[in-house]
Order: sequence, then C-alpha cells, then structure tokens
Amino acid sequence: MTIKHKSINYEIKSIDEAGFFEGYANVKHVKDHASDMTVDGAFTQSLLKHKDADTMPLMFWNHKTDEPIGVWTEMFEDDHGLYIKGQLLVDDIAKAKEIYALMKRKAITGLSIGYVVQDESFERETNTNLLKSVHILEVSVVSFACNEQSQVEVVKSRFATDEMPSEREFEKALRELGLSRKQAKTFMFEGYKSLAANDENDPLNESLNTIEDEATNEKAKELLLLLKSL
Repeated sequence: MTIKHKSINYEIKSIDEAGFFEGYANVKHVKDHASDMTVDGAFTQSLLKHKDADTMPLMFWNHKTDEPIGVWTEMFEDDHGLYIKGQLLVDDIAKAKEIYALMKRKAITGLSIGYVVQDESFERETNTNLLKSVHILEVSVVSFACNEQSQVEVVKSRFATDEMPSEREFEKALRELGLSRKQAKTFMFEGYKSLAANDENDPLNESLNTIEDEATNEKAKELLLLLKSL
C-alpha cells in the first residue's frame, strides 16, 4: 500500500480562540506537479466508509504520525473540493498552540491529505492521472503546500526496501526531476545510456546536467545519481 500526499494553500475561513478552524483540504480539477488530479466523487466512498465506522481521518503536523495536533470534526465534498472543519488542541498540546498562533497570523497556510488510491485512470490527451476514488487516512496542517511525499520519494523508498516501483511511478519521478515526457519515456524504454550516449553538447545531456545542478531537494539529487548509475 502506497500512501500519497496532495497539498494546497488554503484560505482560513475562520479560526477562534478555542482552536477551531475550517477550509479546503483539497481542490478538485487541479493538476498537481505529478500530473494527478482529483475529480468529482473522489472522496465519496472514503467519507461514507468513515461515517459507517464512526471515524474521522487523523490530524497531524506535516504528516508526522507521532505529532497529532488536533481532531477533524466535519468533512464533506462539495463542487469545489474537500471542505473540512477541525480543532487544534491548543490547551493540551504545545505544538498545537504554536501552530494556532502561526495560523492566526497566516504564517502557515497549507493543508495536505494523506490518502490511498482506490480508483484512477490516465487521460492521454492531457497527460493527467485522474483520481476517481481515494481513501483519506489523514489530513495534515503543513508548513509548505507542496507534495510532502513526491514520486521521487516513492521511488527511492521502493529501492530502499528492494521493491520495484511501477512504471508510472518511475516515469513520474523522472518528470519531477525535470525531464520532458519524451525524455522520460526514452529513459524508461532504453535506459540512461540512451540519453548520455550522444555527444556532451546534446540538448538531452545538457538537460540532465541542468537538473542535477538546479535540484534543491537532496533526495532528488540522490535519486538522479542513482538513475545515472543504472
């Protein structure tokens, strides 16, 4: 089971002294950097499952399972996305009190869902992976509205456990590192040497060097070196 994260900046609709706040945890019909997009009904089955079990997704800080900071009290899907209401436990958890102070001053404006894909399909015309049904495990308040567990991280974690990432996960990781769709597919079918075999001034080779120079994420750099060694 691969747990994925999808994040957005959000607008705090309200927040009070008791730590109650609300906003959108996910906006539908928006393609993220990994080419994933939630569509209408994506959360329906998950919300029904939680309702039947009398449970709610958990609330964490930055997806850290050892840092619960509050509880979600309401969650529903509307035309815009996944709307949520929750409470930071400011009287009981020190971290929640810190986050509350930062949220009130809009120093923190990110929410991110942790989910497992139940149903998806790929739309070739737009190069978009449509998430038709996802099961929500947790929703985190995050410091940055970015993908906390990108496909690069997924691929690296699979290698670390001697698992082979899926073809789609591998291709997405290459796209996140900066390769074009054509370059990523070339790599998938012919390997890194097929790109590097050209003379050193070849645009594809220069592109790979640029990716390595400009990557700010250390994990991305490590993966790129790993890919080059294959």
